Amino acid sequence: MHPLIPVQGVSVREIHPDTAETLPNIYHPPTTKFNNQLNYRPVLCSITITNFKIEIMKIKIFGGLLVAALAVTSIASAQTRTPVITERQHMQDRRINQGVRSGELTRGETRHLRADERSISREKRRAKADGYVSRSERRHLRHRENRVSRAIYRDKHNGRVRN
Repeated sequence: MHPLIPVQGVSVREIHPDTAETLPNIYHPPTTKFNNQLNYRPVLCSITITNFKIEIMKIKIFGGLLVAALAVTSIASAQTRTPVITERQHMQDRRINQGVRSGELTRGETRHLRADERSISREKRRAKADGYVSRSERRHLRHRENRVSRAIYRDKHNGRVRN
């Protein structure tokens, strides 16, 4: 007989080794060698199966609630996200900074371009304020970004240099 390590406050009973693989929370006591064969006798707590079913039910309920919460938040944020416009704003800001460093943009041109970018940011915030950025609002923001992009190009290539 193998020594069993007792579980606090729970009675332990032995089960058949063939069914042990399909049941949860099985404890395998230390193995012993007898005639060069490893022998073990799996042990299962008598309360475990009921507790296991309850735990699985809790996990399923909690998981379902978590998935529902994530779905609601992702739907809400998906309608106000504007990653294309945000990326364009960052790219155009980098173009303006590069023009300042290289001297291609004068102080007045830089001030004008940055004011246009701030104006687009304000419009984007207003569009997001109602919780939904409509197709026409996106089109208008893209149109404004296109105009500022052309203005950056014109100002950088007009031959004026920063003093």
